[in-house]
Amino acid sequence: MLLFGSGFIHEVMGQHEHSEALQRLFDEGLYWETQNSDSALSRYRSAFVLAESLEDTLGMGRAWLYQGMVWSDVLHYDSANFFYQQALPFFDAIAYKKGIASVYINSGNLSQYQGNYGKAVDDYLLGISFLEDIQDLKSLATSYGNLANIFNDIYQLDQAKFYFNKALEISKVLGDSLDMAFAFQGISSVLLRDQQLGLAEIYLDSLTELAHHLNFPFLDLQHAFAQVELALEKKEFDKASAPAKVSLQKAIELGNPYYLSAAHYFVGKVHLEEGRLDAAATQLNLAEQYARDVQAKEYLISAYKGLFELYKKKGQFAEALSYLEAYELYYDSMMNQNQRWKVNELERKFASEVKDKELLQNRVSLDQANFQLLKKKNQNQLLTFLVLGFFLTAMLLWYLLRLRQKKKNQEILNLKREHQIKTLESLIKGEEKERLRISKELHDGVNGDLSAVKFMLTGLLEKNNRILQEAVLMIDKSCEQVRALSHNLVPPSLEKFSLVEAIQDYCRKMNEVQEAEIIFQHIGACDALSKNTELNLLRIAQELVNNAIKHAQAKEITVQISCYGNQIQLTVEDDGIGFDPSIDHEGIGLQNIRSRVDYLEGTLDIHSDEKGSSFVIECQPKENEDD
Repeated sequence: MLLFGSGFIHEVMGQHEHSEALQRLFDEGLYWETQNSDSALSRYRSAFVLAESLEDTLGMGRAWLYQGMVWSDVLHYDSANFFYQQALPFFDAIAYKKGIASVYINSGNLSQYQGNYGKAVDDYLLGISFLEDIQDLKSLATSYGNLANIFNDIYQLDQAKFYFNKALEISKVLGDSLDMAFAFQGISSVLLRDQQLGLAEIYLDSLTELAHHLNFPFLDLQHAFAQVELALEKKEFDKASAPAKVSLQKAIELGNPYYLSAAHYFVGKVHLEEGRLDAAATQLNLAEQYARDVQAKEYLISAYKGLFELYKKKGQFAEALSYLEAYELYYDSMMNQNQRWKVNELERKFASEVKDKELLQNRVSLDQANFQLLKKKNQNQLLTFLVLGFFLTAMLLWYLLRLRQKKKNQEILNLKREHQIKTLESLIKGEEKERLRISKELHDGVNGDLSAVKFMLTGLLEKNNRILQEAVLMIDKSCEQVRALSHNLVPPSLEKFSLVEAIQDYCRKMNEVQEAEIIFQHIGACDALSKNTELNLLRIAQELVNNAIKHAQAKEITVQISCYGNQIQLTVEDDGIGFDPSIDHEGIGLQNIRSRVDYLEGTLDIHSDEKGSSFVIECQPKENEDD
């Protein structure tokens, strides 16, 4: 998180006097920066033209620099870098070190936004060197903190801790509570990554105490982030929810896509740990979207990791694998940049040591030095080629082995899945055949016998025998019950009508024979579904409605079927007594429901408490599946 912003630059540059008209243009540009970027750019362009006519070198540098800041605020980084580079020669011409430092540090900000951490570090170190020359302590405290944040992002924890402590020391000398708070937050973050949770909590307590006395939204955001990170590391997920919500509220107020991405990630991570997978998916997808919009690699890495864990928990391994690969790609890219920065740092140290030795030792003859240098160069080249060849060979072998293992693992998973589906399909088809057999026996056998008895008894009714009349009525009711049972076993509505009409007909008939009110709703057109899919969804709806009546003692039951795109969703809700889904007390009915959902390759989400129960089934039906 960067703390260095245009407000600092305007403050230090405002200490230099310009003509009244030029100063007015700068002041108006500063006002419009937070209101309308086009208006701000227009003021700064006019300021450059006026400064050029007045031969005001500092004014021309400021005009270029401020335009770069506006472009950076609206996320046009290439344009921002162009204007920063245009400003540099003007500050060099008048040896204005604070302006030069501002150019390098703002360029470092751009590099960090774009994930180029090596260049960001180099630019910051250059800018800091100019600030150290003029001993601008306030600017140094802020810059040390920003540089430490860059090192923290690339897991260079020792360097991050070093610069955070330098920022803390200066802020204590100046008595600057805000910079002290940011330093406490940064040190706490480093200690969390280093798994020093006890020390991290101490620094977080110091941050909390300062944050309560300061009214600064960005500090409140960083404070909330630190609280969430600590709670997640300590596995205290109940303590992570509140600060996660605060962080999202503050991020929305600030409107910065970087902070929005981080806040949505933390809220999604908390939902994931709480088991609220759908809510977690929404938040993590938003985190990925914001991070992708501004190409923030560190936030994309977090979002991809969270989405991998989410789909792994959901059992959707194909999606989980795709996000894992994206996570590894971006993480490896960031680590490679980190490694390149380390190499450059070592080269700089090596060059410095060589230079020192050259000052202490006498030079040998030029011919001998050239010969030794050429010999060493050839040796180094040979050694480099050998090492590079060995490394590339090892990497290729490792990659091939890993690819082969992944392929084998996927084949095993596919075979297991096919076996499970075939087993479920056989069980369900066997059950339906048995239902058909029993239905025919009831309809053709028992129902026929009852009808014959009714016919014989009707002939005796001419004698006005009351007892025989009651017997005939009882036989009529028995026939109706047998017919209803036969239809429930093999519903004729599915043979003639669609799934929506079949479920609607079932709900209507159930409303006629029992007290609970059953409400049916449907959204979208559920077309082109196979009979297997329709039959399994109908059986699931029947089982859930029967459970609500029989076990939940529900007074109102809602059955809803929704079709959108290639997705179909069946929802059954009731206001019954509910049950605890975490306790393993599933009966045959719920086990059958899970089997049918597995056969459809769908998902089942259960939520139940004392106010009622909710069952949500989602699947992607196969349109051309054989019945």
